[in-house]
Amino acid sequence: MTSWPLHQRARLGLGRTFQRLELFGSLTVEENVVVALEADSSVGGLLSEVLRRPASLDVRRRAEGRAVELLELVGLTDHAHARTADLPMGLARILEIARALATDPLLLLLDEPSSGLNDEESSRLATLLRTLRRERNFSMLVVEHDMDFVLGLSSDVYVLDFGKMIASGAPGEIRADERVRAAYLGREVTDAGAAGH
Repeated sequence: MTSWPLHQRARLGLGRTFQRLELFGSLTVEENVVVALEADSSVGGLLSEVLRRPASLDVRRRAEGRAVELLELVGLTDHAHARTADLPMGLARILEIARALATDPLLLLLDEPSSGLNDEESSRLATLLRTLRRERNFSMLVVEHDMDFVLGLSSDVYVLDFGKMIASGAPGEIRADERVRAAYLGREVTDAGAAGH
């Protein structure tokens, strides 16, 4: 499917976020979600918007209503009219989730969702993702280096080290795996080992 156009992938149920934020900074939070909703519709487009055709206006009204619902779902209602460029990183990451949900995905691909977040923001995002997954019944594929974030969010974990899979299993198994600990969590240094260094 890598050769398929993005809109075709989205219509098949794939949603995604990016490691590097891909938001429209000059638009408001709500407008960012409206753009995603309008892009998912099969009606409208620039010409319809310029001509203000009725179908285009109807798409806009439905998109605005749905955007309000999505912002409430992810907890961004109070920021709906804020300029996106002014959002702190934690809220911007949540906005990306709202935009990805605009297509009602069956599979949500998340690329480094906790990148740039502090511990509190990461915890809030993980809680939101668990809640959304449970309530909206979609699957997630998360690529992430923050092991605490991954282990607290995932049911199945696959660990890569320099492109090679070194472990797979449930979070508890992964946390206890010595290869994973060495690659991502570090090894405990004893006094005897530290004395020579």
